[in-house]
Amino acid sequence: MANPDAPITGTDLDVPREHFNRTINEMFTGVRDYVAGHYLLNTRDDSPYWKAVRDQSKPPGRLLKLMACWDNGGDFPELLGALGADRIYSMASWYCLFSGMGRFPTTTGVLSAESEKLIRELKSFCGGNSGRFNEHRAYLQALK
Repeated sequence: MANPDAPITGTDLDVPREHFNRTINEMFTGVRDYVAGHYLLNTRDDSPYWKAVRDQSKPPGRLLKLMACWDNGGDFPELLGALGADRIYSMASWYCLFSGMGRFPTTTGVLSAESEKLIRELKSFCGGNSGRFNEHRAYLQALK
């Protein structure tokens, strides 16, 4: 039986330390990729800053893999899991990032009549809802 009062030696801490460091590094990598996606995928042209961060960024490799999979209509949920990119930000967050920045996978085939109908209904629904809100600047001006 181990003595509970015995001092903890360096080798006793190696495994938990390595696990902790690996976990923290994975968290930082996940945040880095997600934040880098916001800068890289921005579509703003109103200042040199936004153009520069989009055009001169060197995206992380994992983000490039995710973008390629998304753009080519690959199995995005599968890749998120395989890369561990869903550990910090959920699949829904990644979908919101890509689609919110106006990046949608290109389709290579013809859509079924049912799919085309659903897309029309979705566009109508979203367009109708967005028309119910004031523009952000107008809303802020109204607060003054």
